[in-house]
Amino acid sequence: MEKQNSIGIGHKALKQLGGYVTTYKSVAHRGESVLEQTLGFNFGALRKGYSVYELKSRIELPDFSWKDRTVYSDGWHWDSSIDEFVRREDEFRADLLVSTASDAISDGRIRIFMEAQRELLNVRLGENRIVKLVPKSHVFDYPDAKVDNVPQWKLLKRKLFRLLAEIGPGSHLR
Repeated sequence: MEKQNSIGIGHKALKQLGGYVTTYKSVAHRGESVLEQTLGFNFGALRKGYSVYELKSRIELPDFSWKDRTVYSDGWHWDSSIDEFVRREDEFRADLLVSTASDAISDGRIRIFMEAQRELLNVRLGENRIVKLVPKSHVFDYPDAKVDNVPQWKLLKRKLFRLLAEIGPGSHLR
């Protein structure tokens, strides 16, 4: 289980958290079963409810890893053409290299892409703001998402989050 540090601020808690994040619109207005399937949590992972935190800290390039979308658990997928699992990040890099035939051009395009991802991670208002969902039940499996396909990033460094909502069993984020 992920270690969480709390700092009480009035009735709202601030926590230093790392790990997977997505956008508010990716988790709002979804029942627990649909949300489990959207984010790639095992069945029943949200049955006791969950907490939703919004990111407050600024994110820089070394702070995160792009994991593409939740249909790729942890950013990996099976590539039947080579009969093994591959990281989406490596596949993206290889596709750029094939299309540009130049390491320097590919690296430049990857840098531009990652800077755009950083900007997405620094949205703090509206439906595209970055949130982290923390289940109150133990999560024991992270299958590929079966419903929808939402963006995901992994924070490699702990960052400051503010508690946005506590969602009880059978309820959902509005």
